[in-house]
Amino acid sequence: MDHADIMNSCDAKCRRSGLASLTAVEKTVVLTSSVNFEVEMGGLSTFFYNSAGDHAAETVIALEGIGATYAAAALRSAIARFPGGSAPADRELRYASWQIISGSLGSLDLGFARDTPDVFSRLCSFIDAHAADLQEHGADAQAPPNCRF
Repeated sequence: MDHADIMNSCDAKCRRSGLASLTAVEKTVVLTSSVNFEVEMGGLSTFFYNSAGDHAAETVIALEGIGATYAAAALRSAIARFPGGSAPADRELRYASWQIISGSLGSLDLGFARDTPDVFSRLCSFIDAHAADLQEHGADAQAPPNCRF
């Protein structure tokens, strides 16, 4: 099973139809893949700066859903640092708030990375466990559970 292809297929469906049109499994794949990519590229600050941060609260739930408890806790703590205790879904409003708190997010990046196995590996295991729900994205329900990347 090619996990990256499944992640990309779920993301393409999201771009075509919107996040609300996805199944719970697809949404978990899209949100978790997005936050992992953004944090790997530049930390939680990059996540909030970019459009992936539009769904910050839902992303915490997705991380919890794959068992990435440290990453979920780090993201939850980062969200709490925004004025009012939540990250605005509107990117322009979030950007204005992000400028105030961005310097304080670096310490939480280490918390995000504490999960063992890491977020990406947990997402691959989640995909393997939900292959039947992801068949339209090329997941083969008979594939052995492994994480290839």
